[in-house]
Amino acid sequence: MAIRVSGKNIDLGDVLRGQAESRLNEAVRKYVEAGYSGHVTVAKDGFGFKTECAVHFDHGPVMHVTGEAADAYQSVGIAVERIAKQLRRFKRKRDRHGDNRLVADDFAGAREPFANGHDEHEDDVIEMTGGGAAIIAEAVAAAPRHSTTTAVAAFERSDSPVLVFRNSGTERVNVLYRRKDGHYGWVDIG
Repeated sequence: MAIRVSGKNIDLGDVLRGQAESRLNEAVRKYVEAGYSGHVTVAKDGFGFKTECAVHFDHGPVMHVTGEAADAYQSVGIAVERIAKQLRRFKRKRDRHGDNRLVADDFAGAREPFANGHDEHEDDVIEMTGGGAAIIAEAVAAAPRHSTTTAVAAFERSDSPVLVFRNSGTERVNVLYRRKDGHYGWVDIG
């Protein structure tokens, strides 16, 4: 399937580009039968490299991970391993319930983030003079409709610290986050 590999303010060689594409394709095909596309972005981050990897499945869900290392090849490898780990966990959960396919019903109501045309890698930074910098990032995205159990499953698959969703039982906006003690926090916004 289509995997796009790009560098953010750096020029990637053909070897790194090919390795990232082949390793990601191999990892996803090992666990998933559904169609997919993806984007891998490698960027210089301080003294190392940061790789952001997003895999979009044809029926809606998105898996997003990052990998950081001193070497660009290692950061790509870490990101691919994290995608494979998420897919392996998902497959294991599906196997316990008797169905090991990634299907659209698992993600009913899920939408692709930043559907309004904003690029997720776009830098929206406003620097203030004097006391320091204020970082402002704004994006409009539709909140997917989940029950609390499917929201927890979607949250575990994502690399995000928070999940905003519309509760399918109450039709109210809910927020799910990971607390410092490792448990989940759940906020029902009235």
